[in-house]
Amino acid sequence: MTEQSRAVRRVLLPISHPDEAAALADLAAALVAPHQGEVVILQCVNAAAEPSPAVVLALNQIRAAGVAADHLSRPGKLGGALIRQTAMKIHADLILWGAPDIESWAESRRKGLLDSVLESPPCDVLAAVGWQSSGAPMGLSRFLVPVSGGPNAGRALEIALDLAESANGSVTALLVCRDQSGAEQNIQEHEARLRGLLGPWCDHPRLQPLVLPATSPVQGIMKVAGQDHDLVWLGASQAAVIDSELFGEVPRRVAEESRTPVVVVKRRARLSSRLVRWAWWRLFGILPTLSPDDRREIQRDVYRLARSRPDFFVMLVLSAAIASLGLLQNSPAVIIGAMLVAPLMSAIMGLGLGVVLGGAELVRRAAKTALRGTGLAVGVALVIGLLYPDMGPTEEILGRVRPGVLDLLVALASGAAGAYAICRRDVSTSLAGVAVAVALVPPLAVVGLALSMARWDLALGAVLLFATNLIAIASAGGLVFLLLGFAPPSGQAARWAILRRGVASELTLLAAIALLLLVLTVQDRSLVTERRAVYGAVLAQVQDMPEVSLRESDIEIVRGAGGVLELQITVRSPRQFTYDAVLDLQRAVATRLQREVSLKLVVIPTTELDPLLPPTHTPTATNTITPSPGPTSTPSPTVTASPTATPTAEASVTPSMTATQTPDPTATETASATPTVTATPTATATPTPMAGVVQGTEYAGLMVRQAPAGKVIGGLYEGQSLTIYHLRQVADGWEWAWVSTQDGLAGWVAARFVAVR
Repeated sequence: MTEQSRAVRRVLLPISHPDEAAALADLAAALVAPHQGEVVILQCVNAAAEPSPAVVLALNQIRAAGVAADHLSRPGKLGGALIRQTAMKIHADLILWGAPDIESWAESRRKGLLDSVLESPPCDVLAAVGWQSSGAPMGLSRFLVPVSGGPNAGRALEIALDLAESANGSVTALLVCRDQSGAEQNIQEHEARLRGLLGPWCDHPRLQPLVLPATSPVQGIMKVAGQDHDLVWLGASQAAVIDSELFGEVPRRVAEESRTPVVVVKRRARLSSRLVRWAWWRLFGILPTLSPDDRREIQRDVYRLARSRPDFFVMLVLSAAIASLGLLQNSPAVIIGAMLVAPLMSAIMGLGLGVVLGGAELVRRAAKTALRGTGLAVGVALVIGLLYPDMGPTEEILGRVRPGVLDLLVALASGAAGAYAICRRDVSTSLAGVAVAVALVPPLAVVGLALSMARWDLALGAVLLFATNLIAIASAGGLVFLLLGFAPPSGQAARWAILRRGVASELTLLAAIALLLLVLTVQDRSLVTERRAVYGAVLAQVQDMPEVSLRESDIEIVRGAGGVLELQITVRSPRQFTYDAVLDLQRAVATRLQREVSLKLVVIPTTELDPLLPPTHTPTATNTITPSPGPTSTPSPTVTASPTATPTAEASVTPSMTATQTPDPTATETASATPTVTATPTATATPTPMAGVVQGTEYAGLMVRQAPAGKVIGGLYEGQSLTIYHLRQVADGWEWAWVSTQDGLAGWVAARFVAVR
């Protein structure tokens, strides 16, 4: 309240009824008289005409007080836009609006005459309530100004002191304290506070400070107002953008109960406040309006849907089960089906509407339902995860454990769309699409599955995603409800307090989540940039190596202690790398990245064959032993290979080779035969891969791993075709086979779940 005094030199007096002109003429003249100002009366008529007799009387009354007066006639109806435009055109310092009682004031507001002015006033606004036309000048010299420290109260005190100076009157500055103990020390503390609030006006000769203990501000003001005061000046309460009570609760109640005329002062808003309010009301104006009956019906529907009922829990259990199975199968189609079945959106919308209406009961009911549904969904997923203990995290699971800013934006848009669809029956069919877009149940299913795998990092990431969706949907939905006309009833301060606290809490949570997601998004971008740099460095070294295959997904990056970059690189090659070759690769990558690098190279053996025409079917030769003819017809029971026999094949014979033993054709007197080992020249070097299929998984799918019993790199579904190679290994008590699919996925799978076609 230390702002320099602003003189009132031009007052705009808009008249909706001619009789109001004479009632407010004295006050308008008194406001500008100390500064030799001017009063401009604005009247709207059906056609251009001379001022009405009542307006002429008001003009003469103002001029009789020695004040200049003018009259403006405009065709049409008086409205807020016209008042604003006229005030800015004539450079008015103040707009004076009056009503004989609070009912007339409320009627003016219902007609929209003042909202567009009061929401963002181009100049100071005075709303006078309780003025009656007397036909004679009114004495204005004794004023009561309750003060509380707000800028509007300071402007009210400023104007009241200016009037008291010119009328040789007095001003009582009242501070109502809720401490009714009457202790002298407390009174002194409040008197010191009042002096601080008055600031430069504390020692004004016409100012009388007063501290009054009372149960409430309204009770204290009413007690003093009836003690010989001509006028009560009130500063409008500082209202938030969402408030429909533009002057505040205390001024409204004083205007209702006071028998003394009341003037409520609302000072010109700052530029930033005007811009925010302008944007808010323009956004409010472009949306369709709902009738009171429509709003009541929507409230009943939301109340019913937010209640804990058997249908809600049945559908939630089914949705959680479908989502969990879809995540384990890595099937987006199944997960989308779970989103369509999930009923959790209705409870969250109940939270948003409960905050907007200030309904504590609806907020408690919706929060209770959402909490129960959340726990139930996690429990169902946990049970399903325990039934499949050997399942690893799939791509669909991993895609829901690292939310970012984009997830927050999607949730905000989905929440707004959901609330709008609930309020507009003709677009209610869009709710299914909203359910798919926001995906509430899948993150909860990921939490349960991650807990069954003892992967706490994945569980925390999924919890963050669900919290993001929950807060964003409730906040955006509540904003749409506000814009469509939902608000606490006027005069119910407790409900308005719930609305303000709820909005403040939602904004705080949104800001905290947005900050956290922004940090995670920046980290993810850093990881992507780092991965690309590592991939480029590794690729530059291996691209010249013959028969080596490398993909970006084959590089696993881990930050070790001391900033060491730990790399695990998986390549596919028909040959193994020597230690020196791996060391050269590590040095080259470290040099290119200029970082300390720890390297682990995993080589998956591969076999690549040239195109082959199908061979002609030929009978397979078998080993036969033909004894040499001798003097006896019975050969020796023991056949001993001659030590001088020379085989025509190499010492290492492949499994597909066949041998034929041919006895010595020369007759001899001995009973022993000497066979000769001969290798056939049609031996095959490598077994041919076989076409196979996944079977025996009971439709649970089959995980493809980077190494036997190693990291999961993909998944196969029951009945999927694949190619089975001859490579076999045993690990963790399982036999593992090397397979590949048509889309390029290759790795180790449990051999018991694949079969040759």
